[in-house]
This record gives sequence, structure tokens and C-alpha cells, in this order.
Amino acid sequence: MRLKFFLLFLVLTGAYICHSVAQKQGQLQIDSLLKVLSNAKEDSNKAKLLYKLAQSMSRSSKYDEGVKYAKEYLELIKKLGLPQEKGYHILGILYARKSDYPKALEHFFMHWSYMRIQVIS
Repeated sequence: MRLKFFLLFLVLTGAYICHSVAQKQGQLQIDSLLKVLSNAKEDSNKAKLLYKLAQSMSRSSKYDEGVKYAKEYLELIKKLGLPQEKGYHILGILYARKSDYPKALEHFFMHWSYMRIQVIS
């Protein structure tokens, strides 16, 4: 019986440590992206940074910050004349994770519309 409790303790401790390490790595990635973003010019590289930031925020459960960077990404790619479907997709994911399902569906539909136009063209 003691062996079972000891093994359970080891498994739970290992899971906690792995989760903590993953969170720390996620935060390190966010910090690194923010540092690079502060000096980025208004070009496609900055757009990629904003998209990666939105993804990282989504993985780190920082949905409001993720929405902020996803909207910045969408504004920049519109200004640059680049395809917008990825921006709507990441916004749909972020709103769904925030449990704002009407906005999530709206953005997923926009993503789907862009993808449909590309297939038809």
C-alpha cells in the first residue's frame, strides 16, 4: 500500500515539474518575442512576430493579450496587403478559449470565407 502511494506521489510530482518547466519556457518565448518586437519595422517580419506572440499567448492562457496581438497582426497585414485568413483563424481560437463563442464563430467564418475564395480562384 505504501508503495502505491509513493509511486503516485512520484508521478504527480513529475507531472507538476514538467508543467512548471513548460510554463517557464512559454514565458521565456513570450519575453523573447516581445523584445524583438520592440525594435521591429512595419513589415512582414513584424507581422510574423505578432502572429507568433498571439499563438504563444494562447498557449499560455493569456487570451486577452493574445487578442491584442492578433488584432495588431490583422491590422498590419491589411496595411501590407497580405492574406488575412490566419489573423481571423487565431482570433477565432482566442475568442473560443475565452468562451466568447459568438465572436469565435464570426472569426472562424471570416477565415472560412477567405479559404473558400482561395479554393474557388
